[in-house]
Amino acid sequence: HSLSTQAAVTGYKNAERLSGIIEKTFKKLKEEKLKASPGLLTLLNDAVRSLSECIDSIENNDEETDLSDVSNKLEKL
Repeated sequence: HSLSTQAAVTGYKNAERLSGIIEKTFKKLKEEKLKASPGLLTLLNDAVRSLSECIDSIENNDEETDLSDVSNKLEKL
């Protein structure tokens, strides 16, 4: 939750969006509104890896990466 808030405060919209979607996905899993599957776990792993790469890019180059592909895939669940 704090990652999406920090991204919002600093203006990194892609990171804010993806971290919020990841958070909502875990909430759905916890509430059993979504079932864990190998495909979902792979997608969550990809999302976390992409978010980590985005944070590295922000730290090293002050540039946010495009996270729309993984965000859109995860958001459709």
